[in-house]
Amino acid sequence: RGTKDEAHGETTELRLEVEVWKEEGTFVAKAPLVVPANVTLGKLKEAIADNTKGALPPHRQALKYLGVPLSAPDDVQLVSLLGVTDNISLHLTILEDNLGLPKGTGMPGSPARHAFMKKIGM
Repeated sequence: RGTKDEAHGETTELRLEVEVWKEEGTFVAKAPLVVPANVTLGKLKEAIADNTKGALPPHRQALKYLGVPLSAPDDVQLVSLLGVTDNISLHLTILEDNLGLPKGTGMPGSPARHAFMKKIGM
């Protein structure tokens, strides 16, 4: 439930419930998170990264709300994206970290990926 500024009746912070899952579907944890009401999608991802001490950087986060991916630009405010300030439960899938692969080899069907996989003997 969002916290309201009693004098002005405005929501000042959002209380989120974040369910964390691995890509293959294994449940990891449920974590509460409090963020400013005007948080953007990008700042939310940074807050999650901070809350996990850097274990989940923004590029490894796939967020959903009510089963719909939150794929807006990072500067879009979360409240305007969701349309609500209360009872916000987000689904976070931890994405595989493909940053260790050479540039262009992250796409499964790409020629660069095929060349890279052949080079490493796979």
